[in-house]
Amino acid sequence: MNDIFQRQNSDLFIERLRAQGHIYDKAKTYSHWIVVASIIVVFIISVLKLRLPDFDFLKTFSVVYGIVSTIACAVLEWQRKKKINLAARIQQLIDCDLFGISWWRNWGEKPALEEIQAEAKEESPDRYVNWYDEAIQKLSKQSAIIVCFRCNIMYDHKLRKKYIKMCHLIFWNIFSLIFVWCVWMNYSSLDIIYCGVAPALPVIMMYVRTWIAENTDTANLERIRSDVENLQQRILNGEGIPANENLLIQDAIFAHRNNSFSIPTFFYKKYRSENEESMHEFASRLAEHLIKA
Repeated sequence: MNDIFQRQNSDLFIERLRAQGHIYDKAKTYSHWIVVASIIVVFIISVLKLRLPDFDFLKTFSVVYGIVSTIACAVLEWQRKKKINLAARIQQLIDCDLFGISWWRNWGEKPALEEIQAEAKEESPDRYVNWYDEAIQKLSKQSAIIVCFRCNIMYDHKLRKKYIKMCHLIFWNIFSLIFVWCVWMNYSSLDIIYCGVAPALPVIMMYVRTWIAENTDTANLERIRSDVENLQQRILNGEGIPANENLLIQDAIFAHRNNSFSIPTFFYKKYRSENEESMHEFASRLAEHLIKA
């Protein structure tokens, strides 16, 4: 048996969960501003320059805006990465303390108590109660850790698959509307490229970057899941699991959290309840499977 389920709901761990959630929300706000500054505004300027070719102010403004937005986006991205790293280290601290995994220096310094307390004030504790399912109480500690690993991976993987599907849908709808509009206006092929595709290049590039990033992130999650499934099978075979095996899995999870593409807050909140319900159902089934085996 283990005490992971009970300990996760202690004030110490709830405070950490509140802090990492709030920090991730801040990091996503920086991402939203980067998208607005580098994609949406650029798209609007491109359209205006096409519609108002003789308006010289737009030419000057676009040059100045390009310089200012490049600097601003670089600063925002630097801040975003700092927030993501801090949130990922707090998540790492939570899991390491719950699972009995030693802190690895490759992850950087442990988050300071002051940092955690400063960020935890604005988040409701109810949002984070019972993250790991109560079914893990029936398991040995190592089996419970396996279930927790797989639940974390499943939750993120499922959310990312939904998000990239939404991106595909939005992009191809926008692209289709642009094409239909150009055909309706009886544009030539060259005009379609100049008046339709060229202004939409920032949107196209954002879509491509998102698609590549999400494919990379889901592939990483699938590799981690495969490693965890190997540990799971070894447990079912009655083999012992050395402590460093859990450390290596946790290291891979940290790398994913620290480097993965940030899912927008609105999308995360929209599917949060549905994904948590699926995760808890999966945890119950997996725990039952491990018990019967």
